[in-house]
Amino acid sequence: MADTFSPKRLVIHLGYHKTGSSSIQQWLLDHRSILSEHMACYNLADGSSNPLKFAAHSMIMGLIGPAKFHERALEWAEIFRNVPQNVILYTDEGIPGLPLGSLTRTYRETDIYPRAAEIVRILSEAFAEFDPIFVVFEREPEAWLKSLHNQNFKQGCLSEDYWEFVDRYDPKVDWAGLRAQLAQAIETGSGGRGRLIACSFEQEFAKPAVSDMALFQFLGLPESAWARCSPQLGQVNPSRPLVARPPQKLHGIVLGGSNSMIERGWVNLLRVHFTQLAGMQNLSVGACTTAMGLYRLLSSANRPPEAAVFWEYGVHEYNHLTGGQSLDSLLYHVEWLIQICIRERRPLIPVLMRNRTQVDKLDDPYVPALKRLFASYGVQILDVQMLITVLARGEYKPNDWYRDDAHYKVDTPLMISVAEHAMMLHRQARPPVQRSDRAAHFDALDLNVVLPQEAPRKTLEDGMMKSAYTPFGENPSVRIAGRPLAAIIATSGSGPAIEIETGPGSLLPPISTQVDFGPKIPRRQLRQIVLSETAEMDPCERDMVVRPIVPETWPQTQNMFVWKAPPEAAPNPMEGNGLVAVLCEAPRR
Repeated sequence: MADTFSPKRLVIHLGYHKTGSSSIQQWLLDHRSILSEHMACYNLADGSSNPLKFAAHSMIMGLIGPAKFHERALEWAEIFRNVPQNVILYTDEGIPGLPLGSLTRTYRETDIYPRAAEIVRILSEAFAEFDPIFVVFEREPEAWLKSLHNQNFKQGCLSEDYWEFVDRYDPKVDWAGLRAQLAQAIETGSGGRGRLIACSFEQEFAKPAVSDMALFQFLGLPESAWARCSPQLGQVNPSRPLVARPPQKLHGIVLGGSNSMIERGWVNLLRVHFTQLAGMQNLSVGACTTAMGLYRLLSSANRPPEAAVFWEYGVHEYNHLTGGQSLDSLLYHVEWLIQICIRERRPLIPVLMRNRTQVDKLDDPYVPALKRLFASYGVQILDVQMLITVLARGEYKPNDWYRDDAHYKVDTPLMISVAEHAMMLHRQARPPVQRSDRAAHFDALDLNVVLPQEAPRKTLEDGMMKSAYTPFGENPSVRIAGRPLAAIIATSGSGPAIEIETGPGSLLPPISTQVDFGPKIPRRQLRQIVLSETAEMDPCERDMVVRPIVPETWPQTQNMFVWKAPPEAAPNPMEGNGLVAVLCEAPRR
């Protein structure tokens, strides 16, 4: 910080957005040749203010830290020292931050200038030698919010109406509180040299002449300059009445079981009937659980930013529960999906389906626990059993709606009704709301898809996906640091028993990778082996090794796996089956 005042006067017009900044900036640009004799102007209207504003935005979006932003501000202080004029005006309403509701790259602003005080403190420190004057215009809250919504709508940042905008962000416009924060930031940063001037937008723009406005009075322009300038501001970029445009096409990602993959099923009908409203990416894999959904989501390189996630694993998760997997394990994987949706700002739409034999069970622990979990994160579910009750006008026979125990019929009104209700939820869904008690656990963790280190890799293909794998005969290994939750494997009726070394001295009991075989059963399958119930968290980096073995005792057979003589003419179990990836929970870096 300089020890003496600079002879230069620095005025920084901070905005805010939609408080007449464009009109001021255009007036300055129109009179640039006259004003340049008396002051240097860095103006959003000609882009000269952009580099400092973009640095502030980079800090807000986490691309640079406060120290780097301070370096950028010091570079601007050097620029200000070297300009010939003694009066400097910097005007850019983007300096305090992005406007509420705006979308820049993958960052959406959800609050009213949440880091403005930090930005202004850094600028005050860097510019303290100039005794900087910071000017803001405060507008009547409702009019300001409506104008912000108008601008965001026109720029394509949002598609909802004003009241949906207010419901979504619940904005609290507290100019007095923000003013106090900025004033304190200036006092702290400049050591008492700078000051904040807060102007009423309504009063300032009602003044008869530009020269009467507080912002321009601080510039100290001579009367000779004012005599050559237009006395009034023009109206630039006013809010216009909005005309509703066609509904925005939203993206969705489906993570589900076989009911999400069948012809004329609900996902198929979403694609057929709602192509103007949604673009659907189906990452479903039958017979698995949310563990597979997590792998499919995290390993999808082209998942659209902020696309909603449709979850439909209730049928198969109940099967895995009855097959021996613990309820806690199933719910923990679902909770990881919720956490990923929070981190990636993805709405989550659970489509809760049930087995036919599960419908009337009063001692089913899965559905009540699952509903409580989703409700605790503010996630609304689509309960398909309730939908059947409504469609059947009350009592119904499950056989009228089910093709078999695990699949619904597609020749009833149910599938189109599920698609319609899912689309309605899609249009209004929001990301889950974080729980503070669970944030303490999950914020310290990451969930990673770790691939085998070994080559060669082979490929399992079916009509919907390709999965590269390393054959079990290669003793595939992955480098992990944390707790493996699941191994994703390519397997068949000749899948071998394997042992898994999760770290030095940590060997899991033998596990079967063999799936059933026979007519109408796919010969090659993508499957999951759940490890979260036996593996422990170890933050040290280590190799997890998978080895095929001939077990001395009957291997563990998780749900969807068997252990029996392989079919005749079965492929070499060391070649046709292997490790695709490991889903690993690790300390966050």
